[in-house]
Amino acid sequence: MDTKFIAAYEPQGTTPDFRLVNGSVRAIHPSELLIRVVATGICHTDLIFATWPADQIPYPKVLGHEGQFNTFLVVSAMITEVRSCLGAGVVVEAGPGVTKARPGDFVLLSFHNCKDCYDCKEGHPSFCSKFVEVNYGGEDATYTAEGTNLRGNFFGQSSFAELAVVKETSVVNVTNIIKTEEELKLFAPLGCGFQTGAATVENVARANEKDRVAVLGLGGVGLVSIMTAKMLACRTIIGIDRVPERLELAKALGATHVINTADENIDIKDEIQRVTDGKGSSITIDTTGNMGLIKAGLEFTANRGQLIFVGVPPLDAMMDLHLVTFMQTGKVIRGTIEGDAVPAEYLPRMVQWYREGKLPINKLISFYKPENFETALKDMKIGKTVKPVIVCRKRSPVVVEKQQRTQFRNSLQVILPKDPSSAASDDLDSPNDACIEPDLSVECGPESPSMCFESLWDQPEIDYPAERLIRGAAENYAKEPGIFEMVLNQRKDSDFTIISENSRVHQTEPKPASSSDAKLSGQSHIIYSYYSFLDLDISGLLPDDINYLEAQGCFRVPTPEALDEFVQEYFLHVHPALPLLDEAWFWAIFTRPVRGRSNLSLFVFQAMLFTACSFLPFSTLRSLGFASVHNARDTYYRRSKLLFDLCSERNLVSSAQGALLLSYNGTMKDQKRTNSIWLSTAIHLAQAAGADQFHTSLNPSLTTANELKRLWWCCIVRDRILPLGMRRQLHITSLDVAHGSYLPTEKDFSREIDGSRVYAPQTKRTLVQLFITLCELTVPLTDVIKIVYPTGRLTDIHSPVVHDAQQGRDSLQSCEAGLEAWFERATIQFPTPAGIITREESLVLYTNLLYIYYHAACFALYQHKAFIISQEQAKVTSELQWTKSKIEDAALGITENLKELIQLRLERFLPISIAAYIAVPLVLHILDVRLAKRPLQIAQ
Repeated sequence: MDTKFIAAYEPQGTTPDFRLVNGSVRAIHPSELLIRVVATGICHTDLIFATWPADQIPYPKVLGHEGQFNTFLVVSAMITEVRSCLGAGVVVEAGPGVTKARPGDFVLLSFHNCKDCYDCKEGHPSFCSKFVEVNYGGEDATYTAEGTNLRGNFFGQSSFAELAVVKETSVVNVTNIIKTEEELKLFAPLGCGFQTGAATVENVARANEKDRVAVLGLGGVGLVSIMTAKMLACRTIIGIDRVPERLELAKALGATHVINTADENIDIKDEIQRVTDGKGSSITIDTTGNMGLIKAGLEFTANRGQLIFVGVPPLDAMMDLHLVTFMQTGKVIRGTIEGDAVPAEYLPRMVQWYREGKLPINKLISFYKPENFETALKDMKIGKTVKPVIVCRKRSPVVVEKQQRTQFRNSLQVILPKDPSSAASDDLDSPNDACIEPDLSVECGPESPSMCFESLWDQPEIDYPAERLIRGAAENYAKEPGIFEMVLNQRKDSDFTIISENSRVHQTEPKPASSSDAKLSGQSHIIYSYYSFLDLDISGLLPDDINYLEAQGCFRVPTPEALDEFVQEYFLHVHPALPLLDEAWFWAIFTRPVRGRSNLSLFVFQAMLFTACSFLPFSTLRSLGFASVHNARDTYYRRSKLLFDLCSERNLVSSAQGALLLSYNGTMKDQKRTNSIWLSTAIHLAQAAGADQFHTSLNPSLTTANELKRLWWCCIVRDRILPLGMRRQLHITSLDVAHGSYLPTEKDFSREIDGSRVYAPQTKRTLVQLFITLCELTVPLTDVIKIVYPTGRLTDIHSPVVHDAQQGRDSLQSCEAGLEAWFERATIQFPTPAGIITREESLVLYTNLLYIYYHAACFALYQHKAFIISQEQAKVTSELQWTKSKIEDAALGITENLKELIQLRLERFLPISIAAYIAVPLVLHILDVRLAKRPLQIAQ
């Protein structure tokens, strides 16, 4: 894949030769990740290795080891050896052997280790017996530029690049604690120097309030050591440096005293004795590697004190000791690497310290663009900045599309479904949907974004007129009003303007949408701003990104006549099972003639269209220009995903709502688990919005509290339905809000019960009660799924048998009791078969769907129990026979529920994912019929 990186070429003497290079990065190995680097810090270690003699280390190479990533792309460092040992980013791709992160995850980067040596296994990975080999050696041909192979994998990452190949051991997944890329770039330097400074004081020195700490060298490591010593309430904290600005900064960060080594009238030892009342420092930390300072440090360190050096001295450096004298002082000399920290445990703690105000690392960081790399080096050398951080610009999708086209063709593995007449909509597309082009034989797959590979990616490249590509910063948008006119491509019968105060696209005097207007335009789709209820914030988008979104149809929605059908089908068939929006609120804004203060996100609406189009008559979809149901679903999915990828939606709640709707995307052979990735994304966004804490919010507005409660329970429900059917692990592993008044109630839906435009109030009330009952089912489902499909690495689970047999049995009994108690309560309110009580199709559908989920849970639980019993008991026992009968009852229950839906011709409204629930029970039922057929024939 093409990328840019900063490569280190053979140095000229002691001057490093860094060059910003265009090249490519290799494909990842099974235990590696491809990372899109968000930001990477520059460390003195990078400079040391960039000036290493060429006869001792090969060039060129890519360095960089303070990277911050969001699990998304492979990152390469920017040197002929691509380097850098600290960074942050987003995961783009994870190898099949990777368990730490998934695509889309935010990650921080740190050092690499072998995992197998004694120290690694004992929890001291920075003292790995192969540390030098796996971190400093790098690998040949990680990057290629102009026919030359460049070494990479410096510190297991080489983050001086837009895309980096990263070893799994170098990755720290921080998706649960860091929610935005803006925050992620701030924490890019944590994985090396900052970690070293903090962990040396806490882990190695074990400083406390009695200690007198002296720090030699006030760079990033030294200043973080100062902060940590203050955090640990050390009695005396002394900063030692020759740069006045650094000394002032050290005082601001917690140093009680500072010593300027540039002052020839000051003797460091005497000054240390003075400020410590003649005792000397109990902890001395050298970050410089300067032998003169290290020797001075040993002299002024107190008896029984520690001298710890973390700076890298010259390779041939030696120290002479008079051993008897040294023995009599009881002093300790220690070296340490990375503060003996375990990054996966330590970096999250540092993030928390920052948020608590204990570790203000923001005061040390300055951000630079990659093209200003040399300026960053100069500023660090002269002391203008403490920690320069290179921020990688997010790549334009136009560029990404061109670069990924070949990659998609070579690596396409996921198979899209092929049934153009299917009307199902949920986790799985139809397995028989054909390509749009009938003469194409290449199978389709939902890559990122999901689309028919041949029919969409093999179109001629988009031609962008020169006048539509505007270069420059966001503040120059106002100077180029023409771009907005061309991007919006508004209809002639509507007047629009740009509201400069918030940079939102608005309709000044919108006209009521009518089908006749749409027909007059001669178009099947119109610009979203024609509708007064839709909104999109484009203030953070670059002009070429806006052009790209417009060219891909992301700003377009169906004309009014067709749109009414979409909306009705959504609230008829999607909303009852996933009531993300207040239906009454939606109809109020949908039908109003003018724009109001409360609008619906275009991203959420495109996702609604995606989920609804499977239920529309094909004639409607054909009138909109779609060749098949799959084509329509694919188009709206792609539009939604592009809006999400380009961060067009800033509201966390809206982002979570749209992501949750996109979790209805997937395929029968979806090896990348697209639906689970979207579900995970939605859950993280919901947590960032505070939805998981809706019951603890301080004085929220009623609307906000209700919105957050709906969102979180929809996440919980979706996080039970998907794992149960797909045999996957939970994302939300505990239900702290699943009891008492925290469950949804009719009161939460009171407005939409009377405000629905697709259901009568009594029918709507019953559908709400069914959803509440489903929420109640999620409580026992949580324990069932955790037992049957446990979290953790599969390699750690040798069998389902629990080590504590009695505890395992107690857990199984608890699950059985929970399911039975729920079933008793549910059947009182919703008897089965449902068709006896009501002929309302929706009520029959969702009642049977509810019990299919219940019986599927019973089937999985008793099948698991039977396996455990068979492992413990050699012979068939009454308990095993009883469990077998329970499995048969569960299979029969699923069959009966499905049978009623087929008899009433309602099966067409079932989600395709229901196949995952009914497959095994249906096979058992067929076998029973066939086995019983021959004896019956004999009897006849």
